[in-house]
This record gives sequence, structure tokens and C-alpha cells, in this order.
Amino acid sequence: MLEQVVYSWQVSASWWENTLWYDIDAFETGYPRSRHMIPATFTLTETELAGRELSAERLYQMCRVLRDTGFVVIENAIAPELISRVKLEHDAALDNYMKSRGGLAGLKDKTFGINHVGFFPPILGAVAAEEIVANPFAVQIMQAALGDIRCSFIHTNTACPGSGYQPIHRDTPTLFGINNAPTPMVHAVVNIPLIPFTLENGATEVWPGTHWIVDERDDDGSQLEERARFFPSQRTVLPIGAIVVRDLRMWHRGVPNPGTELRTMMAIVYQRAFVHEDPCNIPQSTWDAWSKDTRKIFRFNDVVPDVSHTQRAWY
Repeated sequence: MLEQVVYSWQVSASWWENTLWYDIDAFETGYPRSRHMIPATFTLTETELAGRELSAERLYQMCRVLRDTGFVVIENAIAPELISRVKLEHDAALDNYMKSRGGLAGLKDKTFGINHVGFFPPILGAVAAEEIVANPFAVQIMQAALGDIRCSFIHTNTACPGSGYQPIHRDTPTLFGINNAPTPMVHAVVNIPLIPFTLENGATEVWPGTHWIVDERDDDGSQLEERARFFPSQRTVLPIGAIVVRDLRMWHRGVPNPGTELRTMMAIVYQRAFVHEDPCNIPQSTWDAWSKDTRKIFRFNDVVPDVSHTQRAWY
């Protein structure tokens, strides 16, 4: 398998040079053909942006990348102006939340990794914009890969200055627990960076292909640090406006942020509609602003008056 896949990347601050490439024909022929190599990163065309729809061929390519590597990137899926609004509203809400918990000192030993803060922002305003919670390009990919989808999990992960390494981890186990063979993808997460992700500010590290690895023993999941040494990893260097659609089973970790700015990534989790997820509550004004297609994705949640909207919290 490894001989049949062509990986090429360079450690550089350049976005394009950090792009993962692989050969879409090598799996079928056994012989890499460089002229058929496509990037795991895609740029939407003007036609796609105007029509808010992927062509059949491009959708096939993106789903193929997602299935083979465990993630796919679209670098211009969201208008940067909207991301700026999301960041402004999110950071204000996060600041209030952290102050209510005593700041980073109050969260010490509670977060998953030093100074990595998980947060459920209010599902209001720009955070709840359809381009964010039901991005048309991400939805097309996920519906092609998963069928009918549902969502109850709108979350952010923030690497604060001075953060450390997270343990290497999966975000979900296999569908049937411990077994000897992988299943098709059941959960997907859409990650949206609120600032450019660079090598300098701690772009997330992922291990392509590890979504297909299953464990036969309960304790195998605790050995990922040792096991990951034998697999190549990739840093997800991302520009503003990018989205990542990722199989929730792929190994990954947050890394240190040595900069001075919060490095926040939205994490919106979707799953096949038959898989249960505890519902969240959605403000009435947000629900009213959504289209019927977005409402269908969020149909298993509770719609409440705006004044009754409450946020989940890890700590």
C-alpha cells in the first residue's frame, strides 16, 4: 500500500509546498503515474463559487481523497469577511467563558493538553451562519460519503499562547467497538480556521491513512504515541477561508502555539443520521434564519427561545 501511494511535501511556511499530493490511479493500477496526481487541497473555481456546487468529477475526486487519506481541504470555501465576523463574536464569547472559569489558571489540569481550550460557542450570529454550520461544499462531500447526515455538535478548539502538545488521539472509536476490520466512515468533522494556520502558530498535526486502522485490544488506543512513529504525519497549514473535512477516526493532535495570538479552529461534527448524538438547543432566531436544507441537518435538536439558549461546557 505504501509503495502504491506517492506522498510529497516539504517543510515550509508556503501553503502550496505543504500540500499533500497523492496518485488517484495508483490504488487501481499499482503503478504511480505522476500526471494523474491530484492534491489533497482543492481551490474552488469561479463557476463552483457562483453556483455553490461542485462538478460531478470534482466531487468524485474530493470524496476519493477523503476516503483514501482521511481528510480533504478546500482552501477558499468561505469568504474571509465572514471568518472575521465569526472570530470577533467567538473571541468575545470565549473571553467571557474563560473569565467565568478563572482564566487559564482556573482551567489548569482540566483541558485536553496544556492551554488547549475546548468551547461550545453560542449558536447565534455569524457563528451560526449557514456558510459555517452547513457549508454547501462540505455538505456535498459529506452527503456523498455518508448519505443522510445530522449535526448536534458545534465546537471550537483554541490553542492559547504557551500551549503544549496534545496526546495523539482519535475523536471517535470504530462503529462496533473492538473489531478486526474497518467500517466505512460514520462521522466527519468540518474544521474551519479562524486565523491562518502556519507552522509557526501550531497548525494541527495529522496522520493520513490512520482512519483505516482498528484496534483489537482495549489498550491499543493508549499506544498511539509509539505507533505513530512508523507513519508519516502532515501539518495542516491553512489559509483564511479554508475548510477541512476529516474522518473523525484519523489520528491527530494539537501542537504548541508559541505565538501571541489565539489559534482557534472550529470543529463541527456530522454523522450518518442513524447514529445517536445528544441534542443541543438552537435559538429560535437562528432556526428561523436557516433554510429547510440546513434545518434538516439539525432536525434532531431542540429549538428554544433565544433567552433560553444554553451552551454545553466541558468544564
